[in-house]
Amino acid sequence: MKRRAVCVVFILLTFMMCAFGEDVAFSLTTDAAYYPLSAAIPAADGNRFCPVTGPYDGAEARTTFQASYTIPVPFGDNPLVSGNTLVLNGAFELTPITIKPGVSFSFTPIAFLVFSGGADVATGWDIGDGLVAAGTYNDATHKYDSLGAFNSCWYDAWFEGLFQFDLAAIVPGDWNHIVTQDSFRITYAKLAGQEDGHPWLWQASKEKVNGLAYTATFIVGYQMPLVLNTVAIQTEINGRFKDDMAAQYAGYKSDFTTYSVNPVFIFKFNEHNSLTTQLCFSSRRGFADELDPDTQSKLDMTVTGSEWSFYRIAFSWKYAF
Repeated sequence: MKRRAVCVVFILLTFMMCAFGEDVAFSLTTDAAYYPLSAAIPAADGNRFCPVTGPYDGAEARTTFQASYTIPVPFGDNPLVSGNTLVLNGAFELTPITIKPGVSFSFTPIAFLVFSGGADVATGWDIGDGLVAAGTYNDATHKYDSLGAFNSCWYDAWFEGLFQFDLAAIVPGDWNHIVTQDSFRITYAKLAGQEDGHPWLWQASKEKVNGLAYTATFIVGYQMPLVLNTVAIQTEINGRFKDDMAAQYAGYKSDFTTYSVNPVFIFKFNEHNSLTTQLCFSSRRGFADELDPDTQSKLDMTVTGSEWSFYRIAFSWKYAF
């Protein structure tokens, strides 16, 4: 049944690409991220900064093929509404341990507003004991038990509203592109077969749970007619609307809010190739005691504050066909 769900979404994606033919725009995006080690600093309360203490704490990679079909929907001749569009998207994501097809739309009713929504479904496999696609938390061992290859189905649905502005729209000029994008996204994610409130693992990332989450993103940048096309600062806030985990995990605070501040650099080499580089400084849960991985997990601990660290450096290469 789970494989069938993934196949249905993939067939819909393929049909959309074939039906619209040459009117579809295609792109291929490859993302990679490197995580240095920043050891935790136990403290009874308050915020603290954790410096880098080791060269490596993980890495990620994925490739996404996307097809987009744009439908002009002008509401008049006014510049604010003459460029309105409805964009239909299909995507297929591949990582070393998962596959994820998805569909989405974005509607621009006026030049400075975009409303988007979509849904994804995924399944996966394991590579050894270190890279597990999906798992369920075992309270007895304080570890995650793998659900096995293609025996799990992860899915989500999301909606987003975005405000955008470019100073060059009112003060024309190649060097007047001071831009901003501010968005708010609501996402419902679930791992099929897992009871609400029970922790699970997805794509080797732990302490997940069924329920609603939100992401607020604020970007201010400057665009230039150079290879280094954009320099920006991105601020991101991630959290949940309530503590979705069962009462026995209350100390972990699944509704803990994280903040990140990220310098972003976008290089545009030509009309086909672009590279986005992001440095991420982020907050995370801080605990009073040091974790003993042999006898406990973070779910057994109590959050006492926030730790800030240099979280990762990420790269995203996009090729537009």
